[in-house]
Amino acid sequence: TATSLTSATTSTFSVDAAAASQLEVSTQPPSTVTAGSPFTVTITALDPYNNVATSFTGSVALTANPSGTTLGGNTSVNAKLGVASFTGLTLDTAGKGYSLTATATSLTSATTSTFSVDAAAASQLEVSAQPPSTVTAGLPFTVTITALDPYNNVATSFTGSVALTANPSGTTLGGNTSVNATLGVASFTGLTLDTAGKGYSLTATATSLTSATTSTFEVVAASTSTLVITTEPPSSVTAGTGFGLTVTAEDQYGNVQTGFTGSVNLILSSDPTGAKLGGSLTQTAAAGVAKFTGLTLDVAGSGYMIESTSAGMSAAVTSAITVDAAAAKALAVFVSPPSTIVAGNPFGMTVIAIDAYGNLATSFNSLVGIGLDSNPTSAPLNGNTVVAASGGIAQFSGLTLDVAGNGYSIATGSVGLTAAVSTPFNVVPNVATTLAFVIQPPGSVQANSPFGVTIAGEDAYGNVVPTIRGRVRIRIQANPGRAALHGALGANFNSGYASFSNLKITKPGNGYTLGVISGGLRSATSNPFDVTKAPSRTRGRTRAHHGRTLALSHAVGLSSRHPAGVLALYHQHRAKSHAFVLGPLTRRS
Repeated sequence: TATSLTSATTSTFSVDAAAASQLEVSTQPPSTVTAGSPFTVTITALDPYNNVATSFTGSVALTANPSGTTLGGNTSVNAKLGVASFTGLTLDTAGKGYSLTATATSLTSATTSTFSVDAAAASQLEVSAQPPSTVTAGLPFTVTITALDPYNNVATSFTGSVALTANPSGTTLGGNTSVNATLGVASFTGLTLDTAGKGYSLTATATSLTSATTSTFEVVAASTSTLVITTEPPSSVTAGTGFGLTVTAEDQYGNVQTGFTGSVNLILSSDPTGAKLGGSLTQTAAAGVAKFTGLTLDVAGSGYMIESTSAGMSAAVTSAITVDAAAAKALAVFVSPPSTIVAGNPFGMTVIAIDAYGNLATSFNSLVGIGLDSNPTSAPLNGNTVVAASGGIAQFSGLTLDVAGNGYSIATGSVGLTAAVSTPFNVVPNVATTLAFVIQPPGSVQANSPFGVTIAGEDAYGNVVPTIRGRVRIRIQANPGRAALHGALGANFNSGYASFSNLKITKPGNGYTLGVISGGLRSATSNPFDVTKAPSRTRGRTRAHHGRTLALSHAVGLSSRHPAGVLALYHQHRAKSHAFVLGPLTRRS
């Protein structure tokens, strides 16, 4: 162009870029990249004037920032017409602030804008916070589970449900065992396990994701303790025979307190018989367990219970125990005869078999015999004196003793058992039924000379009845001389006896007898005796001699029917003060 002149234009021509001097990011990566998913970046070579250096065909390389990050795909491309296109690039590690740097020989490098790598979709679970290596039974603990993508990035987009189960199978895991993830993380708090043991683990599961299992851990017993009877004693034991039981210290969940080594004591909490628990009643626990052996109970009964105690722990009580008697060892008189027995009347007694501890030996069913141990009159024991025991008990009934006396006792016996003796008892006469001459008339008396007899009131067995009351009358029964009987012909009973003295028969004769009667009693007749004529001399000395002879004849004329016991006869000859005393006599004397 020129002033006032028409301009002129050249023919067209091209301007080519100068040689490449720098690189430029012509296509930036996406602002957000998904881990493992491909993306594209374009790098252009420019000349110093920012023209695309189309003549540049050199190699362009891409590296990822930050340093150490691995960029996947073809990271080295030859430029075409100055442009290098990178497709199929990948980054696996989620994060922010990523950038890529392009480099080529002799050219200024170029760096992309920053971008983020997000995790891919969740594919697996991972235990991001393990349980403690030791968990206390019943106390809460925490586990954290994270959802990861295939490249182990936290799958923050995962919000699904994650469930926990405990191993071994059948173990109950307490607490909230199903949690929805937040930003790919499921936090489990307040988890509990109640059963102590080793080798526990937890497994996390979620739909379509690979499960994850925690490391193994141990559950130990809780600190609170109680005693538990873990081995009960037998429900039935034999008196004096040892038995055992086991007591364990446990927490409230039934776990053994293996650290407990304290003392455990035993007492009877239920004692229906007032028995004593024998054996070693205190044991030191080992690893939480106290074992008792050689315990004994000696008194038979049911409903025994044993309580275990230890300081600071709740007590434990066994189930009920029955104690059975041991084998029979001895006999015992369970029911003695009455202290007073009436002659001829039946009585009974009960004998039992006992073991070494005094228990009724209910298994004993053998024969038991009885007999008089103390027998002051040599009388026989009548009735069935041998019976078979039943359930350890031998019942004797219908026994009788006919002879009155004091201090009887009965002994028991059975093969192999220690004998027993009853308490002493007395036999008293039965009711009076008959009269008897206990002192007979002399074999011979002189007419009109005094003599005496003694009458007893006896029961049906010949025992004098000291309680008898009434009056006895005497008369001549057989009267060969047709004589008369003079003297006091009636006498009252006194302690069972009625005595007649100064009796006289007026005429001599051979074979006189006397008869006595008393209301309601059977009468009695004396032994025969003779009455002789009185001598012609009657001087005092002769009479005195006759009196002494008469007294002696009275003494030796005691009736053989006199019952067992003691008849004390005191006869005094007044003229000379001679005394004759007779001691014990029996019917056999």
